[in-house]
Amino acid sequence: MRIVKAIYIFSAFLALTACKVDTSIDVYTTDLFDASNDSELATPSVIKIEVSGCEKNKNQILDIAEKYFEISSAATCSSSGMEEYVEFSAQTPIIYNKSYLPKNIVTGILVETTDTGSKKIFILLDKSRFSAMENDVKIWTQRRALSSITLP
Repeated sequence: MRIVKAIYIFSAFLALTACKVDTSIDVYTTDLFDASNDSELATPSVIKIEVSGCEKNKNQILDIAEKYFEISSAATCSSSGMEEYVEFSAQTPIIYNKSYLPKNIVTGILVETTDTGSKKIFILLDKSRFSAMENDVKIWTQRRALSSITLP
């Protein structure tokens, strides 16, 4: 009986640590043309983080997300098939001719001006910050899984 419980707990633990993050960013042409070395621009985005038990856990996920995003809305729950997501709006920075993101932000838009004067845009993802966010979620899910274990 204990082996079955351990397998069940381990399976639940694996399901909890699988973390999927979806980001949708609105990019406005005027912002791209307004971007300069002196500008501090941001554009709206929607972030969705996969989590089981969204209603129960959305505040804890939002606490983690606040370390890595400029959050601009309350968290809500959404679902797609069997997957549940914590969803919130954020402000994504638009940076000009720099290779780093401000604060502890995970994603951003990079605008560069070419030699011919045209603009190039890139999506930036800070891998070390994203890994840190994933690690924070994993630690939280491990604690959550361990706290739910009851043995006879």
